[in-house]
Amino acid sequence: MAHRCSPPFAQVAEQDGKIVDVDEKLQMVEIQYEDGSRHSFKIGENYAANISGGFHTDQSMVLNGFKEGQKFKKDDVLFYNPKFFEPEAGTKQVIYKLGLTASVALAEEDLTLDDSSFITKELSEKLAFHPTLTRDISIDCSTTIHEIVSIGDEVSSKTPLLIFDESKMSSGVADQELAELLKNLNRAAPKAKHAGKIVKIECFYQCAHERMSPTVLKVVKKAEHEANQQAAFASHTNNAYKFPKPSNTKMGKLNRVGTAYLTPDNVIIRFYISHKSNLEIGSKIIYDSSLKSVVGMVLDDTIVAEDGVTKVDAVMGWRALQARIILSPLLCGVSAAILEALEKQVKEKFFT
Repeated sequence: MAHRCSPPFAQVAEQDGKIVDVDEKLQMVEIQYEDGSRHSFKIGENYAANISGGFHTDQSMVLNGFKEGQKFKKDDVLFYNPKFFEPEAGTKQVIYKLGLTASVALAEEDLTLDDSSFITKELSEKLAFHPTLTRDISIDCSTTIHEIVSIGDEVSSKTPLLIFDESKMSSGVADQELAELLKNLNRAAPKAKHAGKIVKIECFYQCAHERMSPTVLKVVKKAEHEANQQAAFASHTNNAYKFPKPSNTKMGKLNRVGTAYLTPDNVIIRFYISHKSNLEIGSKIIYDSSLKSVVGMVLDDTIVAEDGVTKVDAVMGWRALQARIILSPLLCGVSAAILEALEKQVKEKFFT
């Protein structure tokens, strides 16, 4: 599967080569192929947009066990997304992982009517994901910013992302008393509207740095610092064009960023806010890759089978299974139970 993907899911070596440089802090890797060409890749966090869902998800990539200076062969998997793949033991390949293993019982209950099912809190947390929502704030390039959140800050929906003053009387010097006053003015202290953790801050603009106020320029330079470092890291590689330096010209004639309008006189600051979302009531879940279900209840209590040992993670209806006319869940479920029992017997007989 990895050989049919591209970043941010997987990257396969096109030729024999070696890992030239690994910058752990910058999360960048440089490789060199046998033909002498060099290429740079970004690993770590990558907040890809989910166009239909209206949010971003972190599609990180990690090195597949390679170290700086280590050689690799053609068709080795160099990087992979741990949300979709895991390393194959003894090789430099990866295995596609479709989901996680859970014990599912079939029973007719009030909560298993039609395609409904119920799960335990433990499974709900195992199936959690971290959607990242964005908040765009448009300010004039001459604005004085008194306060602004930083990457890593935890915010509530009512937390001001920044406190600013667009009046021409502002001296550009942060004043605590003035900042407290501006907190009460909604237009000068826009709220986050989403609860979570600030994971990224971006700036979009068409105006030159010289036209920005000192406080706005400081925010812009801080937001662009990592991108500038990445551009410098990749500057001598064959794919340097993928890591351009931020500038006012990159926006071109674009007049809109998300729902905010971009003009030659404003700067749009985009805040990425990530939070944990467990599988809750009303969420969709798929059993054995083919049985779509809706979660009707999340139980705080643990469910245990009749043997008093086996933990049950979810319960869905037998009739719902039959209505799909699908045999694979039964075959997979019974086979998995037999293999687990066999594994225990082998361990007890040969390894204890």
